[in-house]
Amino acid sequence: MNRPLLAVAVGADATGDPVRALVRALSRRCDVRALSGCSRRPDAVLAVGVDVLASVPAGVRAAVFVEEAAAVEDVPGDVLALAADGRAPEVHAGRGVVVVPKGAIDAESLPPLSLLLRRRWRARLGLPDLLLVAVAAPDPAPALHGVVDVGSAADVPTALAVASAAVVTGAWLSTALALGTPVVTDWGSASGLRAADGEHVIVRPVERVGEALDHLARSELEAAPLARRARLLVEERLDIGTVAGAVASHLGFSPPPAPRPTGSASIDERLDELRTPAVAHIRTRAAAAVAALAAPPQEVQ
Repeated sequence: MNRPLLAVAVGADATGDPVRALVRALSRRCDVRALSGCSRRPDAVLAVGVDVLASVPAGVRAAVFVEEAAAVEDVPGDVLALAADGRAPEVHAGRGVVVVPKGAIDAESLPPLSLLLRRRWRARLGLPDLLLVAVAAPDPAPALHGVVDVGSAADVPTALAVASAAVVTGAWLSTALALGTPVVTDWGSASGLRAADGEHVIVRPVERVGEALDHLARSELEAAPLARRARLLVEERLDIGTVAGAVASHLGFSPPPAPRPTGSASIDERLDELRTPAVAHIRTRAAAAVAALAAPPQEVQ
């Protein structure tokens, strides 16, 4: 059975990571092609910018992403409007608008990694047992002893996935939170994602970043619950999957197969319900068992 075809039409002034994350999430439900490269009539169109709605074939369902809330006024009533501005629902009271949250990310493509699993990956890769990284950090942070400055964007997800702790500011913060990385950041970055100091991240001024980062990396009692709450923040407020569900429903796409829950995530949730301490031995044993099951099979000699 052929999957439905979603065509993407991008305007000249279109920008934004949220659109890429949305397309990635939608690709689990349908095939995605550029509208200009479609070899057959698409089943639906995702337009990025009101100016490209004119290119949507007649009779084809459509959704449009707009950067500014005011642009919702120009969207036809039969087209689903997606707005990056939190004020969007108030702009056009006569119609529904799906708000794409700032820092929206495809959480399903970035599974969280526990502190134990990170430590095992560092050992397997020959990395230091205590690995501190800096991503788009304030100037003094990379100069601190023992902090690795991740300069290449291609290396950032891997660095955040194996780090003991990281100082992260700007656009990469949502990725760090999704991966369950214990994070030190600044007030501006945290408030932009509604991440609370001491609950999801540690917020410190530039001159105290190094001290906070070192403390966080050495204190699993503090880092483990912080990382779990950060991941929950992403799932509840920043996951583009919620937006993708609304878009898919409007466009008439069936939902994707339900993903299998990860063993570590479901076990952590049950232990949280029992109020098990973050550094309890049972957590270590459970994480070790799940890591062993997830490891690639060994060849028999």
